[in-house]
Amino acid sequence: MKSFLNYYLFLILGFLSTVQAQQNQVYFEKHDVITGLPESSVIAMVEDDLGYIWMGTQNGLVRYDGYDYKIYQLGTKETNLDPITSVRSIFLDNNNTVWVSTGSNGLFKYNRATDTFTQFIYPEKELSISYTIYTQDKAGNLWGTATNDYQEFYLWKLDPKGDFEFFGKQFKNANHVDASHIYSAFTSQSGTVWFGTSNGFYSYQGTDTPLKGYATSKDSNQTLDVGFIYEAPSEKDILWMIDIKENKMLRFDTKTERITKFQPKPERLTVPSIDQNTLIGINSFNQNGIYEDKSKQLWFAGYDGMVRFNRKTETMDYFKTGFDTNRAAFQKWLYDIKETKEGNLWLSSNDGLVYFNSKTTQFESYVPDAERPGSVFKNEDLRVKMVDHTNTLWVGFSWAGANKSNAKKSSFNIYKHDPKQDNSYPKEGCTPASGTKGYLWFSNENTIYKWQPNSDTFIKTFTANEGERYSGKGHVTKAGNLYIATNKNLVFYELKTGRKETYSTENKVENGHLNQPTEDENGTIWLEASTDKGIFSFDPKTKKFKHYPYRDNQEKSTPENTGALDDDRVLTTYVDQQHNFWVGTNHGSLNLYNSLNDNFITYTDTNDPAMSCITSIYEDTSGRLWVGTYQGGLFEFDRKNGKWTRQLNEGSGLLFNTVKSIQEDASGYLWIKTDRGFSKVNPKDLSVKNFPLSTILTGNTFNASYREFFKLEDGTFMTTLSNGIVVFYPAALDANPFPPKVQIESIGVINPEAETDALEPMLTYGKNGIQLTYEQNRVRFNYVGLQYDNPAVNTYAFKLDGYDNEWVQAGTDRNFTYTNLSPGAYTFRVKAANSDGVWSTENPSITIVISPPWWKTWWAYVLYSILFIIAISSFIAYRSAALKRENKLLEEKVSHRTNQLTKSIENLKSTQSQLIQSEKMASLGELTAGIAHEIQNPLNFVNNFSEVSNELIDEMNDELDQGDIEEAKAISVDIKQNLEKITHHGKRADSIVKGMLQHSQNSNGEKEPTNINALADEYLRLAYHGLRAKDKSFNADIKTDFDDSIGTIEIVAQDIGRVILNLITNAFYVVDEKKKSGIENYKPTVTVSTKKVNTTIEIRITDNGNGIPEHILNRIFEPFFTTKPTGKGTGLGLSMSYDIITKSNGGELKVNTIQGKGTTFIIKLPNHL
Repeated sequence: MKSFLNYYLFLILGFLSTVQAQQNQVYFEKHDVITGLPESSVIAMVEDDLGYIWMGTQNGLVRYDGYDYKIYQLGTKETNLDPITSVRSIFLDNNNTVWVSTGSNGLFKYNRATDTFTQFIYPEKELSISYTIYTQDKAGNLWGTATNDYQEFYLWKLDPKGDFEFFGKQFKNANHVDASHIYSAFTSQSGTVWFGTSNGFYSYQGTDTPLKGYATSKDSNQTLDVGFIYEAPSEKDILWMIDIKENKMLRFDTKTERITKFQPKPERLTVPSIDQNTLIGINSFNQNGIYEDKSKQLWFAGYDGMVRFNRKTETMDYFKTGFDTNRAAFQKWLYDIKETKEGNLWLSSNDGLVYFNSKTTQFESYVPDAERPGSVFKNEDLRVKMVDHTNTLWVGFSWAGANKSNAKKSSFNIYKHDPKQDNSYPKEGCTPASGTKGYLWFSNENTIYKWQPNSDTFIKTFTANEGERYSGKGHVTKAGNLYIATNKNLVFYELKTGRKETYSTENKVENGHLNQPTEDENGTIWLEASTDKGIFSFDPKTKKFKHYPYRDNQEKSTPENTGALDDDRVLTTYVDQQHNFWVGTNHGSLNLYNSLNDNFITYTDTNDPAMSCITSIYEDTSGRLWVGTYQGGLFEFDRKNGKWTRQLNEGSGLLFNTVKSIQEDASGYLWIKTDRGFSKVNPKDLSVKNFPLSTILTGNTFNASYREFFKLEDGTFMTTLSNGIVVFYPAALDANPFPPKVQIESIGVINPEAETDALEPMLTYGKNGIQLTYEQNRVRFNYVGLQYDNPAVNTYAFKLDGYDNEWVQAGTDRNFTYTNLSPGAYTFRVKAANSDGVWSTENPSITIVISPPWWKTWWAYVLYSILFIIAISSFIAYRSAALKRENKLLEEKVSHRTNQLTKSIENLKSTQSQLIQSEKMASLGELTAGIAHEIQNPLNFVNNFSEVSNELIDEMNDELDQGDIEEAKAISVDIKQNLEKITHHGKRADSIVKGMLQHSQNSNGEKEPTNINALADEYLRLAYHGLRAKDKSFNADIKTDFDDSIGTIEIVAQDIGRVILNLITNAFYVVDEKKKSGIENYKPTVTVSTKKVNTTIEIRITDNGNGIPEHILNRIFEPFFTTKPTGKGTGLGLSMSYDIITKSNGGELKVNTIQGKGTTFIIKLPNHL
């Protein structure tokens, strides 16, 4: 709701009622033969329910959609009397059907579905005949009046069948009306049709029944001359009329049939003696001259004014126009009341368009003004007015086309020099003063003017001394006094008394002077040097000037010039809310005055010169400091850090990079003035809405000066033009809340019977779906958004359900073509946004169904199925016998092949078992070689100690023979020790043999407590000695690191031993291979360690070989995969080891490897003890 109120604000504030301030009038756009109308007399105008604008001209009927004028020449050569379609009236009936009456050629009814008209030929068949349509009754009859060169006025009725019936003085019986003129027809809320005539008024009673007359008389002196009949919406069954003859207002109660007369005061709205035919000719009685407004006030339009009638007190208020009394009498009639959504009234007169402000009760006359763009194009022969659904006013003139109001352009009140008016804007132009209420004061070289806002009066107040000229803008201080510079002095004016003081500035600036005074918080007046000599201050107390140091053009900062202004040319000054005084320079940047040191702090950043050439400075209500530049756009400046934080330029949406000035509206939006127009900026997210000068101030340009953009006390903005000033409410430029009414007008499809593949239009109105053939798979959709503010920039989006996944942004394009659409159903949807980006919510759609070719239709597929079934049946029948014959043979072949496959499977299983056994035997072979080496050692000890013992026995016998018992006993002790050693080494050999026997047996898979440290140590040494037995050159360091806290665990010892042996053997193999490669200082090392980790036992076998290549790492546990040369490995060792650990013992087998450094295999076994 807020957006609607803001939008309507321009009508309340922009349509000012004072006759003098003609700059404030509504801006009109012209539609005529130049823009596309077939003729410039627009006699009738209607907006239909879809949003199209219909205009009637003397050379055809026009339908306007905001882009194109579609012209209809109605009828045919055979049926028309007049070769030209001269439209007399346009009427929208109860079904929203458009009816058109023409001169001579008849009535025409529009058929939207075919975009054609049905003709109803006038029975008179005379070139001079002209019909006007007024109303439609509840039975569907159309009513209107007919005239013959304005000499005869009679009534006609067209029934739904297309038959005419006439009523008038020249007709007899039930069709007779005793009146020379029938002016109008009207249907009341009850459905009764009423007619105003020159002899009272009448009502229609039904077919074959005479019209019922009221206040009729044979005596012309007793009759009522009723031109128009009106029923107020709030007062059913009460009719209001005007008696033209006696200038009385009439009230008629249709139930009691009582007429009450009300006589305005004689001096008010008195109708002069005017020829009745002249009044008829100006068409003043058959248009709305009585109207009840939104406040339920009843208005009567009359001669040179209006009457507001209070129905409760039966009193009248009179409102005279106050227009030029020298006009002809017929020009002073007001009629045809149209109300805006704000309750103001538009009226017609024979001297042009009239506006009545119901709040101020002031009239305003619209007359052509060649000096003002957008003025009404004619003030005579106003034929029709209309206010459309967007509150836009349309006006039709004879020979001046149609005029349409433009809301945004109407928001601007322009004040320019008017040589016909005293105290208008100065011809020489002028510059507004800054400071407190500074916009009230303007100056040029010779004069200072005082201006009253919202008026066009500029009062000469002060003049420059002889030989002097005012320079630049003035400044009004907080105390309400004015400072302004001349070419010789700084001038002070006490505005209350007019007292003047001057302070010489001569010789202050070489070849120049001071200007552009600005007051800071301390009352100091700052002045800029006109010839690029920096800045001066003036102390009003001491009357002394001070010139501040500055750097010459782009001079670098040095210790000597610290505290100086960063450039010699000042472009703008500003005092922020913290009372800081800021200066923007040309080749520099921002400068802050330091009052403590009486110098300047500069914020020029040589490493980031983007924010330079400062043209404007502004602090918003949230405390953000904004800086406008000449070429870099707009910046937000952080005063704490001394750097800019955000930038807005053309690339990010700004209308133009040269910022002339900055202001803030009541809603907190920034308004950036540029030479191209205004940019409205949201300071929170820097989103931008642009208003190009060409679309809001057509025909105008801004003044070249900077800083001439002010916010007035009432919230309006004021800025200077090249030849005047303009004032506007920023809220009046809010987004237009009325979205377009969107229509899908037609689709373009290929005509299969045509010789070309050009797309032919097919109208879509009234159709929910359209059936197309498979050949019509190229479809163009034509659509339009009916919104007339700035239709050229209305934008569109569409989506074809069944084809598009998302909405397609079409920009301003109003059609789109899809090609090669597959057979199927599609729904086309379209929406539109007005020039302010407000999208439509009620969006049309249409479904098209593209049929497949006959060979892809359902019945074709049914036929295909039947034929296929027949073919299959025949084939089955044909093949059945052959299959039976072949079946037996096939069974025999299958049986034979089955036997072969069974044997092959058995062979494969046998081979697999052999391979596994081979791997086991290979492992056993490695173990046996180690065992043989292990047995050889104890056997050597047994043999050696046996031989020694034999010798000792011989010695002992000798000693016994000699009787040396003590020596014999000593020798027996040695023999006993030898026998103990023989026993020890014998048991060692026995344990080795038993271990070998256990390894050679198949495991029964039962777990038993086992000392894992002993098992690992035993198999480490067996593997080592096994390799040494086969290769005497083999040698490697063996390291062990056993965790004694492990104790025994439940495992299948034989299987785990086989795994450990396999992994250790592989480790010895890889370190030996690496040694053989000839690497210097390489020492083969294999480490076996155990460790208890929570409930898990880890066994690690680590080598310092070459590691496992990454590309084969994921294959090492695959069966039959090996990297060893042929004959040295089966590829089953790691595979069997993996299965033993993971499947038989519920553990894990992992590998860690580093290329070139070695590999560690990790066995993880659960600890169940």
